[in-house]
Amino acid sequence: VSLYCSGSNYMLDVLRTRGIKTNIKVSFKNKQYIEGRPYTMDLSADDFNVPLGVKIDRIEPKELVLNLEPRTDKVVKVVASYDAAKLQDDYQIKNVSTSPAEIHIIGPASVVNSLSEVKTCEIPLDSSITDNFDFVADLALPDNLIANPTSVNCHFTVNKEFTLKEMKQIPVLWQCRDNQNLTYTLLNKEVDLQLYGSKSDLGKIGYDKINAFVDVSHLTQKGTYEVEVKCFISGDNKVEIRNIVPKFVRVMVK
Repeated sequence: VSLYCSGSNYMLDVLRTRGIKTNIKVSFKNKQYIEGRPYTMDLSADDFNVPLGVKIDRIEPKELVLNLEPRTDKVVKVVASYDAAKLQDDYQIKNVSTSPAEIHIIGPASVVNSLSEVKTCEIPLDSSITDNFDFVADLALPDNLIANPTSVNCHFTVNKEFTLKEMKQIPVLWQCRDNQNLTYTLLNKEVDLQLYGSKSDLGKIGYDKINAFVDVSHLTQKGTYEVEVKCFISGDNKVEIRNIVPKFVRVMVK
């Protein structure tokens, strides 16, 4: 609203610099409030505190039109807000719990009734997080809403993520002692592998790191044999070989 005042030049200059603030209370003594309809509040000079020697001559507008609604309350759950993509690739948020898990909110009925949960302000995550941790987070509350409490403790369970990786058509080599009287022929020359490890470790494994072979040094007689395939990953001890298909290959000795 605008106030038109009269008084000494000095006091009017003070008002121009500082302005006038007031806290006008809605009263229902003389007017009846009808839900769903605008409420008109009359303004008077008595509603404003002005310095001694200053008079309020006119108020524009003389009425304030308010949209009022009932205040209500509700218990809603708390949801932690965060961006899991900021963690290292190998880590994931397994679980997040808040204490308390629910809070009591009070506010305009239209706001309170539309809410089934209240989120926290975003909880900062980064690549340095590799273990469980706790964080006290403020609630991101809509305007005109009161909550009790206004902050919650969030407990994060952080796990290192492991997964499987398929490696297809790995060539199989054979190992044996020199034997000029015998020749060895592999009838199955390729196998498929299933590897297990963290995403970052699996990403470092290429076909040049995989070594599959059969040891035929014990085959000293001619014939066809089923020999177990063995495999190792050069320069790595973090990735596990879970499965080799086929596990045995046929070797012909002539």
